[in-house]
Amino acid sequence: MEGLRWVYGHRQLSTLALNTNAWFLFNAIITTVLAPFALRELGFSAVTLGVVLSAAGIGALLGTTLSARAARRWGVGRAIAFARVLFVPSLILIALVPLARHNIFHAIALVMVSLGQFLYGLAMGIEGPLEIGFRQSVTPVQLQGRMNTTMRSTNRGMLAIGAPLGGAIADTLGFHTALWIAVAGMALVAVWYRLSPMYSAQLMESHGGQLSG
Repeated sequence: MEGLRWVYGHRQLSTLALNTNAWFLFNAIITTVLAPFALRELGFSAVTLGVVLSAAGIGALLGTTLSARAARRWGVGRAIAFARVLFVPSLILIALVPLARHNIFHAIALVMVSLGQFLYGLAMGIEGPLEIGFRQSVTPVQLQGRMNTTMRSTNRGMLAIGAPLGGAIADTLGFHTALWIAVAGMALVAVWYRLSPMYSAQLMESHGGQLSG
């Protein structure tokens, strides 16, 4: 209860928590749909799918190395906003992949999905350290564990909703519909974040002072 009161009672932290909850919901749709879409609709082999997914890891590594630099240049809130926006074109690339099985279309699909995964990982790499850093900077030491437990529990709870929802949409309306719903959801998350108090957020010292540099 202390964690819930702190997280959802804080002006900026509550916005970040709710926005991230929504992000996890649509991310769960993507992670549920992507593998069967690539294997069944695009005709990827298991090895090809593994290579494609590794592009997200490369993007995440690069994003993590650029994270602190982005925060210094734009501020933490704006850097996270940039990452939230970047998720949208990364998913559009995947949703627009041609389904024809001819070799040239297969090669195009491979490039588009790999690039989409790279940008997705890049966005996650930029956002992750800054989001966690902000959460810790505004939370008193005695509430750190409660805050982290609350954030992780509610975020993972969204997986229990988004994963079966994504599967149900793909089964009834098709993979492309599920992908475009995720695109629209991520776009709404990005706009919501841009208009929220988190957009101007900065890392703070434990006593409330803004960190320099």
